[in-house]
Amino acid sequence: ANIQPEEQFEEASGERMSFCVSNEIGQDSRTVLKDGRYVEWETDDAIKVFDDRQKAWTLSEIAVDPSNPSKAVFSGLCNPASACYYAAYPASSAVSLDEDGKLTATLSSSQALRNGSFASETNLTVAYAEGAENDLQFQNVCGLLAITVKNEGIASISLSASEKKGGSLCGTAVI
Repeated sequence: ANIQPEEQFEEASGERMSFCVSNEIGQDSRTVLKDGRYVEWETDDAIKVFDDRQKAWTLSEIAVDPSNPSKAVFSGLCNPASACYYAAYPASSAVSLDEDGKLTATLSSSQALRNGSFASETNLTVAYAEGAENDLQFQNVCGLLAITVKNEGIASISLSASEKKGGSLCGTAVI
């Protein structure tokens, strides 16, 4: 009962809805690093929302709270009759949701340099809301690693990991 990868681009029909989104309680999480430690939503962010029948929508209409950019409202078409909602950021990472509520998402192995922050669409986060609550509190799936490069002659950096139990730094994960 998974949405197949070729179907993910066919958005399901629905009614206009809005979801209030925020970060983890007591945590700074999301899409761009500010002042070296605060992560905030940006106006070009999008989330993928799944309903309880594994139908998917991309919500890209965003209103960021100017007094607290760690909060925002995403709007777009969705199923208002769903018993629950699953969401993922970035929207492009959400591949499928199975009938048991397991989200499969992919973190890219290639990430572009972004001065003072991390690459756009690389901080994989997920959220869950029940019924008409429509409040999505995103939680980080991965940790973040900051690297400071002082030599302007460095064109790229490569990281790799080896874990006996199969851990990885990127790729597809079931959450």
